[in-house]
Amino acid sequence: MNSYIPSINIVLCIALVAGALLPLLATLGKRFAHSQLLSLLTVCLWILIPCLVVATAFYFRGWNYQVHVQPTNRPIEVSSNGYVSSKTCRSCHPNQHATWHQSYHRTMTQVAGPSTVIGDFNDRLLSLGDKDYLLRRKDDRFFVNMENPAGDPQQGPVPRIDVEIVMTTGLHHMQAYWFATEASRLTGMLPFVFLSQEKQWIPTSASFLRPPSSEVKHDFGRWNLTCLKCHTTHPKTRVENEFSMDTTVGEFGIACESCHGPGEEHVRRNQDPRHRYQLHLDPGSDQSIVNPLKLPADRASQICGQCHSIWIQSGEAAMEWQKKGFQYRPGDDLHRARVVVNKGVSSKHLQRVLRDDPDFMRNRFWPDGMVRVSGREYNGLLQSSCHERGNLSCLTCHNMHESKAPLTLDDQGWADDQLKPFAEDNRSCLKCHEDFRESKKLTAHTHHLANSQGSQCYNCHMPHTTYGLLKAIRSHQIDSPNVQTSLATGRPNACNLCHLDQTLAWTAEHLGQWYGEQIPEMNESQRTVSAAVLHLLSGDAGQRALLAWALGWSPAQQVSGTDWMAPYLGQLLNDPYEAVRFIARRSLQGLPGQDVLDYDFVGPVKQRVAASQRILQQWSGQVRSKPRAALLIDAKGKLNTTLFEQLLRQRDDRPLRLAE
Repeated sequence: MNSYIPSINIVLCIALVAGALLPLLATLGKRFAHSQLLSLLTVCLWILIPCLVVATAFYFRGWNYQVHVQPTNRPIEVSSNGYVSSKTCRSCHPNQHATWHQSYHRTMTQVAGPSTVIGDFNDRLLSLGDKDYLLRRKDDRFFVNMENPAGDPQQGPVPRIDVEIVMTTGLHHMQAYWFATEASRLTGMLPFVFLSQEKQWIPTSASFLRPPSSEVKHDFGRWNLTCLKCHTTHPKTRVENEFSMDTTVGEFGIACESCHGPGEEHVRRNQDPRHRYQLHLDPGSDQSIVNPLKLPADRASQICGQCHSIWIQSGEAAMEWQKKGFQYRPGDDLHRARVVVNKGVSSKHLQRVLRDDPDFMRNRFWPDGMVRVSGREYNGLLQSSCHERGNLSCLTCHNMHESKAPLTLDDQGWADDQLKPFAEDNRSCLKCHEDFRESKKLTAHTHHLANSQGSQCYNCHMPHTTYGLLKAIRSHQIDSPNVQTSLATGRPNACNLCHLDQTLAWTAEHLGQWYGEQIPEMNESQRTVSAAVLHLLSGDAGQRALLAWALGWSPAQQVSGTDWMAPYLGQLLNDPYEAVRFIARRSLQGLPGQDVLDYDFVGPVKQRVAASQRILQQWSGQVRSKPRAALLIDAKGKLNTTLFEQLLRQRDDRPLRLAE
């Protein structure tokens, strides 16, 4: 890092103090020496010393900083195209800089070091397949000893080498690690991530919902080509050849200029104090920087949408950004720069993508076009009538700068989702839907108590139907529960995500009585078996993951009870998908009397089967007082294993690779 040479500052301070004392010396000289020559000399020095101070400052200006040699084994930060980094913003905007610094946007990409690496590198041995990885820390640097990933097993035994961890991605939920290669700034990925909450290493493959595979990947160039698009500011891949990249970014992480645009011109203009004074008189006159709060709702949301969306580019545009970075700037029309994919969107570029990847839409959207993966909230916003016909934007609920910033990122307050204080209740919605401020009108609409979870707008209109980061996330497409839609798409509806013990027929009956919705045709299972049970046993991997999470969601547990959940979560301990098994274990740990601490969700099949059977046996030994037919519990309080197995055989095992 840059550092000042302190001796120069000391010299300047001494000179200034001496200059200030000269008038006193001149007075003393007149009093005791009565020398005109001395007085003249004193006046000259009084004038010359400040000049000397200024001259010294300018002379040493180029010497104040030590030259920092940029590393050659990883991507680097380079100021270009008007991007000057958040460090430049800090001097004039300390409060905004401080609150941004405490956000998880900042930590999306960091240079590996003692203050940024959260994983255990203390001689930790990890194994994946038949490969071992020894994690070590040497002073302030982090290394992995492993088989040379560039080695060829067909040429003989592959030698082990030490590779250095040079960058990290993420912090909030998990952290991924990138190691240096011999190919310039090209990076490879450690095939493990460290979970922040559980303090646990897991295979990278297990952190995503994807089909089981024994292949070990180091994903060379993945960060350089893909991750940097949304995890840095002003990225440029700069491909030199197939094995070498000279990747640069304006700044690691999502920084000030990601939202406000390049700051160079803004800094230049505001070096003039007259300009700054004018801005105090007329704050809206500064056209050199973008303030998202002063943009129309659609343009403000597009700033978020540059990362939080599913989008594609033409082949030519993709090649251009690799060299020069994205041409989009905050405040521009995002849709002129790329195709944001939504239901009904048709373009030659999308058709090209579908030819190469027929499952592109299924791995990202529900069949009706609603987004089913995390980090793509802008797509959902675009399809919400509150945005289409109103002024709903991302900034309606989210605040990028908290007035009372948390002291550390360990404070899971504002930094968790960067929500405005009133976004966690109905006040955001009540800005437009004022009729429901009255409790009577609210309860007449929701048919739930005013202070209950059923009268929280987002529980019904933004349910947890999006998957990512090993959990369920709220949909950002504002919609209403509808059983016909659930039948057509397979997407759980808000009612059955809370009332986990109820059937689709039960939901349809209530929606028909309350809102006049037509009751659709249903088969026997849909009429008689809990919708949650159907998803848990017969659903696809994404549905199973969402419902495994829902069984651990406190509001749903309070409404539906928990005494029936163990057999279903126990079954998922041996699910084909690692992510589903992990979520099931986490929900099980939250149930009374369940001990799964010795269960390894990526362990051998035999161990997983034994854990599943142990959970069922433990549950079967408990006494239940009443039958619950929708949950397959008979009059004796026993599980109807025949129907349980029948539904399990109907499980949707089509490969699913959700593109989080």
